[in-house]
Order: sequence, then C-alpha cells, then structure tokens
Amino acid sequence: MRKIKPDDVRADFDALILDIEGFYDAAVRSVVTEKDQTLLAESTLLSCAVLWEGFLSDLFIAYINRDPAQFKRHLENALGVQLKENAKTMSIYEKFCKLTFPQHMTKADIQELADAQGYNVTFRNFAVIESKANQWLTARHKRQIIGLTAPQKVTVDAWIAIRNHIAHRSKSSLDRMNIVLNDGALATTGLKRGVNRVKRAGFYLKARPPPNDNSRLKIFIDNMRNIAAAI
Repeated sequence: MRKIKPDDVRADFDALILDIEGFYDAAVRSVVTEKDQTLLAESTLLSCAVLWEGFLSDLFIAYINRDPAQFKRHLENALGVQLKENAKTMSIYEKFCKLTFPQHMTKADIQELADAQGYNVTFRNFAVIESKANQWLTARHKRQIIGLTAPQKVTVDAWIAIRNHIAHRSKSSLDRMNIVLNDGALATTGLKRGVNRVKRAGFYLKARPPPNDNSRLKIFIDNMRNIAAAI
C-alpha cells in the first residue's frame, strides 16, 4: 500500500502559500486606496490561514498513515471508555468480541475515524494541536510539533484568531484576537500589538513594526512557511 509522504504535504502547502504571496505582491502595487489595501491584507491572511487548516489536517493524516500505532491505541481507549458506560454492552464485548486493526490504515479510514463528518480535522488553537498530537501521533512524529518554541506556538494562535475574526466579525472573535495579539511571547516577533486594541485586522496586518522592513502580513506568511517546514 502506498503511504502518504509528509514531505509532499509540506511541499504542496509551501507552493500554495508562495502563490498567494506572489499574488499579494502583484496586487498591492496596483491597489491605491487605504481601504482596498486593508481588504487585500485581510483576504490574503484569510486565504493563507485556510490553507494552513487544510495542511495541518493533511499532515496529521499523513503521519498516522505512515505509522498508525498510537492512533490505534487512541481508538482502542476511546472504545473502552464508551463500553464502560454500559455494563451489559461491556460484558457482551468481553465475552464475544475482539478488536482488530489492519496493519495499514487507509487515508479514508483515518479521515473518517478522526472526524466522522468527513471534514478536515480542525484545531481551534495550538493547545488542541498539541493535545491531538499526543493522542494520535507516535513519538517521532509528534516531536516536531510539541517542540516548537513558545513564540511559534502563540504565532499559530494569532493567525487562527485573526482568521476567525475576519471570517466572523463578532465581538467575541475580536476580543479573542486582541488577547492573543497581546501575549508576551510575541514581543520579539514583531506581531505583538501596541497598547491600543486592534479594531481592524487589516490595519494591524499592513503595519511594519520596527525594526522589521516587512509588514506583519509578510511576517505571518514567513512564519507559516517556517513552522510548516519544521513540523
């Protein structure tokens, strides 16, 4: 059975991000008004963050496809928890059933078991990413994920929070975005907001925090590429 290569997943993501960045670089030169530049920055970050969601889902599935040992243990434990909630069902299972897994699990099987609805596996913040890595991935595959630095982990939380606010425009998403962007771990990244709350994501993304020559949008894109390559 041909297995998914994590390196191919990373390469595909990197190529797509570069395409978006190239489009942004070309488009921003022809966009004159501040309003249009703000919208362009927001739509670009949103596109990149959506690609990240798909990339991370594909990467987890690729890792499990390569070595499903820990995922199988997770499924067995999950089944055990369900069975213990009903003594009769547990008794029937112990007397007459035996749980067996195929040596290799297909992408379709992994996708269905990770998310019964058949959607991409999504993670609302880095803490959930770490939790699922510990539950589903073997030590050699989760090592790169849990080994990211604190600034890198908060940077992931930041672009997720910005993506959610751009998508939903709710007060709660705005509050969450401002909480994350005020995290001290971002102090050395150029991504930490100032004293004032961010009211419009696009203005924040267009800004060029000293001593950086790049906008925050570009800093996020660089971080996405570097973090994806690292995990």
